Amino acid sequence: MSGDLHLLLTPLRQALERITRKAKPLMNDPALLEQEEDQDLLDVICMQFLAGGQLP
Repeated sequence: MSGDLHLLLTPLRQALERITRKAKPLMNDPALLEQEEDQDLLDVICMQFLAGGQLP
């Protein structure tokens, strides 16, 4: 992979890894969404989708 492509895709990979990590508990137990602190995880996940879409 060329250096430029690697630099371009690294933020996307990092965002996708964080989305996966943060979503795992919610996927395993959707009842967690009844708690406000776990609803905040959805905000984090959404922000990571936005960050991943901000490729230069």
